[in-house]
Amino acid sequence: MTDRQRESMQDAGQLARNRRVLIASAGMGFIGFTLSMAFLPMYIQQLGVTDQKSIALWTGLCFGVTPLIAGVISPFWARLAVRYGNKIMVERAMLSFVIIMALTARVTDVRLLFLLRFLQGIFGGYAGMVLSMVASSSSKEDLGRHIGTLQSVQTFSTAAGPFLGGIISAAIGLRNTFYLSSCIYFASLLYVHFGYRERRGESHDGSQKEEAAPVKDVFRIAGFVPVFLVVFAIQYVDRSFGPVIPMYVAQVHGYGKGAAVLAGLILTSGSMAASIAAIWWGRQTLKKSAGALMITTTVAGTVVSLLMAIPGNTTSLLVLRVILGLTAGGTMTLAFSWGGMLIPARIRTSSFTVLASASLYAVAVSPLMSGLIMTLGVNLVFLANSIMYAMTFGLLFALRRRADET
Repeated sequence: MTDRQRESMQDAGQLARNRRVLIASAGMGFIGFTLSMAFLPMYIQQLGVTDQKSIALWTGLCFGVTPLIAGVISPFWARLAVRYGNKIMVERAMLSFVIIMALTARVTDVRLLFLLRFLQGIFGGYAGMVLSMVASSSSKEDLGRHIGTLQSVQTFSTAAGPFLGGIISAAIGLRNTFYLSSCIYFASLLYVHFGYRERRGESHDGSQKEEAAPVKDVFRIAGFVPVFLVVFAIQYVDRSFGPVIPMYVAQVHGYGKGAAVLAGLILTSGSMAASIAAIWWGRQTLKKSAGALMITTTVAGTVVSLLMAIPGNTTSLLVLRVILGLTAGGTMTLAFSWGGMLIPARIRTSSFTVLASASLYAVAVSPLMSGLIMTLGVNLVFLANSIMYAMTFGLLFALRRRADET
């Protein structure tokens, strides 16, 4: 074996270790976040807000402001990442979460809570950077598989966090749960600091130096706008379930503890199914293009969401939510994989950060829009989701026909 071959094998091994560190730290981060933030309405009530409408308003503001601000400011952090390195930017974001979560445990006024959530958006952008780092360490052939693993771990952590948080907060209290979230972020920060070795400014094969790209230039990449719209649409649908499923169950069974358990079961089951689907669909990109696979998943999403809109019972809703997770749950993975095939390696960090901002905008908008639609009827949210999937399918189908014609 030549020295060049040995060096190439060592580089490949380090890239694999880097991906494992990033994926594990992302899982820890998402658990740390959902461990406490899932119970934000209860915490707002503890801060002295007693009117139910005011609790709902402050909950929506505190949840929505962070991804909204993060989506706007993340291109700025991406430019700094290209200049100073991705690793230090991820560590900066994690350190901000450590501090802000600890401060959140100390607030006594809901306005201070909102301010901290605003600051978390300014100093965040963590998920988009991890996504770009995993993508940068992957060849185009393995991109779908690696992104699928990342998405699966994030989805699983998001599903497990509220369950664990409910048990922990009952034992130690909500304030102490925020302290625990801070500690988890700190552990994740240490893991990245000591476990990740950065090769600054290079693509996965070391052949190109990265450059910072303005947002307008990113949107000029051929095919980028459709991918951006797909990411927004799929995340919009996914985030609609948080408000609608508890309301659906409550309308059938009332607002007792049994309804809360059942709503949690439906939400968790759907997320677990989507976690499995993310890995499976990601691996299918080794055999078929992500764009073609998304046509299948969006058709499934359209049909299953339409069935969910038909009035039924909670058992049918549970079954359909699992089916939706298994059939359409990998669409986000496929969308990011599709984007990875289009994005030039030299501007990958900037481009993936902008693409991830589409997801952040959907996280900010979806609960608000779903809440407004629910005032007209809970089942209409599922109908809106079906329309969103159908529009996504129409976009993908039109793009594929245009590609076939050329």
